[in-house]
Amino acid sequence: MSIHNQAPTNIAFVGDWHGYTQASRRILTALKQENVSHILHTGDFGIWNTQGTNLFLKDINLRLKYNNQILYFVDGNHEEFPHLYNKKLFPMQADGTRRIRSNIFHIPRGLTWKWFVDNDENQPITFLAMGGAYSIDRKYRKLNTSYWEEECIDPEHIQKLIGMQIKTDVLISHDSPADSPNPVTDDPLSQHQAMRFYGRTHLDASNAHRETLQVLTDYVDPAVIAHGHYHKYRISTHTREATGTEVTTISLSENTDHTQKSIHVTSLQDLYNLVQSSRDQGE
Repeated sequence: MSIHNQAPTNIAFVGDWHGYTQASRRILTALKQENVSHILHTGDFGIWNTQGTNLFLKDINLRLKYNNQILYFVDGNHEEFPHLYNKKLFPMQADGTRRIRSNIFHIPRGLTWKWFVDNDENQPITFLAMGGAYSIDRKYRKLNTSYWEEECIDPEHIQKLIGMQIKTDVLISHDSPADSPNPVTDDPLSQHQAMRFYGRTHLDASNAHRETLQVLTDYVDPAVIAHGHYHKYRISTHTREATGTEVTTISLSENTDHTQKSIHVTSLQDLYNLVQSSRDQGE
């Protein structure tokens, strides 16, 4: 089934899974109880070239099939990118997604699609995927072994997307844009601890990555942003200075946290209403 032109009723945004099977099972059970058919995962799903990943994917895919659910994920910073980009293992589909398993698909950075509210007006919502983030803990990792340069958003790619004159209603990202309220980067204590543990260079690089994402966000002007990465839950609103748009940001925790902190369930109709309310306030 193509990602384009679908009309799910209930969808869920979910935070980092990191390949943790038991916690992910719990999330899928909770989403089944809420009649969620489509899951949008905000990165650090858990793609590594290991037997553990294979078992994780097998288990999760079986549960998705049993629940009649489909999962789409953007990449995080903790994915093994050469493995994820292996075309023989994970072939690209005609709709632009990358097939991981029958019910699991990766959404490459920059892919846009529309889902339609199943009502008389067939109202569309436009989505844009932009995975990636900077691993602030690089001093404890090894390049091309436990982190890869591909984890970061390429500024040249951002400029190409801007040149394509893309606009969107909902941004699915791993990192959060610089102007979005953030439960970690807005906390002076968290920033002080990050500087102590990881160093000023990596803290600055992490924050600079948010600025790169901000360049795209200012242009595509989403009314809703859903992201993971920081492992803290919060829903907040702010006005984007560049456009005047009233933005709702959904910050999601990881699946090992309390279930309700790592998921956000909405009907497509309610999401459409939220987008339209945002646009109306920005006029």
